[in-house]
This record gives sequence, structure tokens and C-alpha cells, in this order.
Amino acid sequence: MDEQRFQDYWSLIQELLSCPSGEEEEILPRHSILVDEGLVRVMVQVAAMMAEEGDPNADWLLGFALQLAEAIGEPAWEQLSQSVVQLDREGQYAQAVSLAEAALTLARQIWGEEHPNTATSLNNLARLYESQGRLVQAERLYEEALAMRKRLLPTDHPAVATSLNNLGFFYRLQGRLAQAEPLYEEALAMRKRLFPDDHPDVAQSLNNLAALYDSQGKLPQAEPLLQEALAMRKRLFPDDHPDVAQSLNNLAALYDSQGRLAQAEPLYQEALAMSKCLFPDDHPSVATNLNNLARLYDSQGRLAQAEPLYQEALAMRKRLFPNNHPSVATSLNNLAALYDSQGKLPQAEPLYQEALAMSKCLFPDDHPSVATNLNNLARLYNSQGKLAQAEPLYQEALAMSKRLFSDDHPDVAQSLN
Repeated sequence: MDEQRFQDYWSLIQELLSCPSGEEEEILPRHSILVDEGLVRVMVQVAAMMAEEGDPNADWLLGFALQLAEAIGEPAWEQLSQSVVQLDREGQYAQAVSLAEAALTLARQIWGEEHPNTATSLNNLARLYESQGRLVQAERLYEEALAMRKRLLPTDHPAVATSLNNLGFFYRLQGRLAQAEPLYEEALAMRKRLFPDDHPDVAQSLNNLAALYDSQGKLPQAEPLLQEALAMRKRLFPDDHPDVAQSLNNLAALYDSQGRLAQAEPLYQEALAMSKCLFPDDHPSVATNLNNLARLYDSQGRLAQAEPLYQEALAMRKRLFPNNHPSVATSLNNLAALYDSQGKLPQAEPLYQEALAMSKCLFPDDHPSVATNLNNLARLYNSQGKLAQAEPLYQEALAMSKRLFSDDHPDVAQSLN
């Protein structure tokens, strides 16, 4: 959207907000060239910002936007849905959630409770709730989207496979591996039936199931799946491609976890070189690959090689995401841990503190990242002999981990220890 178009939308919204009640229907025809799905998107975003500021007109504007969107129909829903994905990528979660909630309301208004587009909106909102740590709400929406797609769509359908995959991923992140495994396996089997030849969705499912086996410690089962995914992606994309770089990185991570560092290192280096060729400017994939290679060097004790890569990854992520973002918090934590292991505790402490503060802003409710950062800062205080500062952080991390996970979960065990 160009700047002039946005300013025109903004002026129209201000006119609607300031006009006497009932005159809105007279104003819109005078600006008919602006009444489109773009106006709906901006109205919803403005309503979200007004709600954050406690403006009582926020609900009216949102309701008016949804009435307008219902008249426009599917293009308005598509515009909102696309904006949700974009805001999610940018880490603007509060605005993304507002738009996703509006998109779901609109889908229900246009198509009712039982429709594939309604299921898509449920799935999109679930993903955002998950990223905010609102896990109970996310799980309910993921399950509702999957059940709806199974009712509405043929037995084998790409959207059903996507929902199986998403719910499996959700369970895996929570450590509920036994629940995740059959969903991942069903998604992979379905995609292989749908796409008997090489296909990106099949490669993704191979990769996801391998990651689950890796988490379960089933490394011999994970390795051939990662190798198959890499080979398939190389056939699909013979030139440099982000999916190939991801598979290189994933196989390297498996070798890394097995202690096969000599095999992991060239794969990490190839993934980094490929991502730099694909994205010569700042890009999240480049930052991720910098971070992963740094972590390998870190685990080998090659701290002098790891440090500049961690620093480069952190600087790039801060440029990419100038506001709070989970990737920035991860990089802060990783560099802090390196300084910690080097005994540079005064340099580590402010980074740990910044990572914790950022994760608390991003995830105001319970979230695994907050628990991890509480634990890390507590451990630093402990090693400095600041026991009075360490104890409440350890206790908070333990209480949060217990609320998030079952008692038999590695994060709970770590906090207890």
C-alpha cells in the first residue's frame, strides 16, 4: 500500500469517527474509491490501537469495519488474512491477533460456522495464540480447525494434512511427544498419498517427523527422514533455495546432537553460505544460520570463532526486528551464555536481563521462553554468589514450568535441579 493511499484511508477514518451518529452512510458514497478491502484492514488496525489506548470508540470502529467487510465479502477476508501473516512475521503480535480475531468474526459472518475459510481463520488465530503463550486457547482452536476440515473436506486433502501438522507441532513444542507422533505420521502418510512424486509438503512432513524423533531420542529413525527430505528438496530445487538450506541445517543439527561434529560443521557452513547467497541483505534465515554455526563452535569450545557469529546474528536480528521479537531474545540469551561460559559475567548479566525483559513483554502470560530466561538469569546470579537474587527467579521458573508442562518434562526437571 502506497503512502498516499494510507493517508487517504486515515483521513476517511478520522472523518467517520468525528461525524454525528447516522451520517456514516452519507460519508462513504463520497469516498467510494476508497471503500475496499484495504480500508477494512486499516480500520481494524486503527481499532486495535485505539483499544490498546482505552479509547471507547474502538469497539464502534471495529464493528463498522466488520459490517463494511461483510458487504465487500471474500476480498476483505483475504486482505485481513494476508495482513495477519505479514504482521506475524514482523513480530507485531498484538496487531496480528486483533486482525486474526476480526478475520475469524468476518468468516463466520460471511460463511457461517462450517466452512473451509472459517477453519483457516481458526488455524491462523491458533498459531498467534500459541506464539503468545496462550496455549489453552491455541489448542482448542487448532483442534476445532482440524475437526472442521475433516468434516468438510475429502479424506485426503492438503488442508487436513496442514491441520494435522500444525497440531502435531503444537504438541511437540509442549513436550507432549506421544500425542504429536501419530499426527505427524498421519500428515506424512496423507501427503505421500496426495503427492506420490517429489513435493514440498512431503519434504516438510519428513522434516517434522524427524524433528519429533530427534526430540524423543530416536536418532536412528530421524536420520533417514532428514536425509530423504534433503535429497527431495535438492531434486525439487536444484539451485540455491531456502528449503534446501533449511534441510542442510536440520541434518547438521541432528549430527550436532549426536556429537558427530565433523559431519555437522560442513552442513552448517553450506547452509549459511547458501542463505547468504539467497539473501545478500539482512534476512531471518541468515541470522538463524549464523546462530547455529556459532552454537556448534561454542559446543566445541571454539569460543573465539563463535563470538563474532553470535554478535553478527544479534545485530542483524535487531536491525530486522527493531521492536521486541523472540529471535532477538534468543540471540541475546545465546551471546550472554557464551560470555557466561567465558567467565565474562559483567558482560553476560545485562544481556540475560534484556532477554528476560523482552520475553516478558512478548509473552505476558506463562511461556517456555520466559521460564528459560528466568532460569538462565538465576543461574548467573547463583554463580556470582548473589543467592538472594537467584532464589526467587529459580522459584518463579519452576512454578511457571509446572503450570506449562507435566511433571515429567525436561524443563521441569531442570528447574527442580
